[in-house]
Amino acid sequence: MRTELARKSKAILLYAVLGESILIIVLLYLASSYEFKLSNMSSDDQNAMLILGLSALVYFFWALPVLITPGIRIEYDEKGIYIKRIGNKEQLINYRDITNVELRFSKGKYLNAQKYGTLKVYTKEKIHKIHNIDDVEHVKNELQKLVSKHKIGIEY
Repeated sequence: MRTELARKSKAILLYAVLGESILIIVLLYLASSYEFKLSNMSSDDQNAMLILGLSALVYFFWALPVLITPGIRIEYDEKGIYIKRIGNKEQLINYRDITNVELRFSKGKYLNAQKYGTLKVYTKEKIHKIHNIDDVEHVKNELQKLVSKHKIGIEY
């Protein structure tokens, strides 16, 4: 039976939805003030709308992976850890293959207060990055305990 180890951060979801919503509201407000017609706008306002529209598009493509990743990011059992990916894909990493576990907090004072970040699981072949993990320091410590329990000789 699998046990949950890491969840997706709710703070990053809030930032993604809030940021996109603000950009869309500003775009709609500007467009409505000109009755949704580009011909009524000055060239400066058209340029501002273009920049805001492109910003909203770029922000949407940044936020999309954040929104569609599974809520439970890592589970474990006696075989190893299961990393959940987009599209119901999951990857099993055996405890014996894990060589190191590191974390990286999200940047910025306020974001660090949220305690979310990226967990890096090193194996002999690959580095697995799991982004936007809630309480990433606790997850790292628990994963290190699991690895040391199942693998003799690992030093942390």
